[in-house]
Amino acid sequence: MRPFTADENFFFLTGNVWKQKSVSPKSSLDNGLRQVRNLMITSNVHTFIENSTIRLEAESLNSMRDVGKKEIIEELNIIKNKYNTTQKRFSVDDTRLKKLQKIAYERSVEERVGTYRSQYIQTCISKLHQSIEYTRRQQEECIQDMKIYEHILERSKKSAVFLEIKANSLKGKIRKMNLECEGEKKVKLKVIESKSCSQRIYKMLHEVVANETKDKQNVVDKISRDFDMRDILKMRREERKRRYAEISENAANEDKDKKEAYLKEGVYLYKMWANYLLTKFANDRQKYSNIEMAFQKIHAATGEYNVNELVHKFLTREQTFKELKYTIDLSRTSIEQLYKRNGEIENVIHAVEMYDKESRTHDIFTLREKHSLSFKELENEKLKLKSLVSIREHINEWNKRLLKIFDVDYKRHYTTKKLFELLAVVIKNKLKGNRESTSNDNL
Repeated sequence: MRPFTADENFFFLTGNVWKQKSVSPKSSLDNGLRQVRNLMITSNVHTFIENSTIRLEAESLNSMRDVGKKEIIEELNIIKNKYNTTQKRFSVDDTRLKKLQKIAYERSVEERVGTYRSQYIQTCISKLHQSIEYTRRQQEECIQDMKIYEHILERSKKSAVFLEIKANSLKGKIRKMNLECEGEKKVKLKVIESKSCSQRIYKMLHEVVANETKDKQNVVDKISRDFDMRDILKMRREERKRRYAEISENAANEDKDKKEAYLKEGVYLYKMWANYLLTKFANDRQKYSNIEMAFQKIHAATGEYNVNELVHKFLTREQTFKELKYTIDLSRTSIEQLYKRNGEIENVIHAVEMYDKESRTHDIFTLREKHSLSFKELENEKLKLKSLVSIREHINEWNKRLLKIFDVDYKRHYTTKKLFELLAVVIKNKLKGNRESTSNDNL
């Protein structure tokens, strides 16, 4: 059995078959000789082999990532084939040793018989001892090669496990970085949405303040006109009283002698009628003062200034409640549709993030923009619904207070339409009574 060359020793010590393909023969030979020389000088062979394999694994980590497990398997197959050939050579040498032992036995027998010369026998014996020593050295080399093979196999397994662990750790880091990036993006989007919402709320508040100032000015103008109209009515009543007094005086002067008693009775009747008108005027004024106080209380409780306009609107237009109810139902349906739409968009975004994250990033951003727009529409619909519900509650409260003022019985489960119908009936009856009283006054 021939001894291994320097290239073969370098091949078995390093276990990097792919590295010999990219290195020139001369440099690989020098490296192999250097490795063999260091192996012969060192005292602890196992530690030297382990350190050399670890160093070479660290140097070729990048190449191992690209080559993968396929080249490690090829390397192990080559080492295994080499080990099988050495085993075959070892078996051949063993048979040869047995033959030589048989020849030595025959030579010893012949020596005892005296066939060959003693010197020749000694030379044969020395040759046999040399061959035995050479075979023993080859056997030790084979055992050392076997240990090297087992060590390389163990190191290859450890390297594969180490690379797999490192790959898993890198995947975890990448996943964590992606999650952090998504979190930062969500935070930035929330900040932008909050800023836009605050700007929109500021604009809405500015518009509400302007509308409220305008409504207040209109209410003040209406109140001033009402006071002017009341002053005019009072002047007309005073003028009518003076005219009645003049008429009574003229009639008394004309028919003083004949109809004195009759005129006195007429004067008394007119005075009584004037007192009745004064008391009625005081009662009407007291009633209107209660209504005015009720309007002021409604304004203090609800913050609505244009109460007269609301009352006129709901008394003259019967379709207002239906329109409000239709608007509320429409807002609710639109809110439900937007909720469903947001859920579908969120499911699509989740599916895209789970299965096709890199190729559909643009689709994710477009879907998120649609989601933000739908969310804004949902917020607007909620604000509209809230304002409509508050208006309906204010109107119901105002109706109930008016019905209490007019001493009308009602039930709590009455709707807004039913309350307005009761209020309209009461107002019609009051107007009818006032018209009859004014017609009697004119008579």
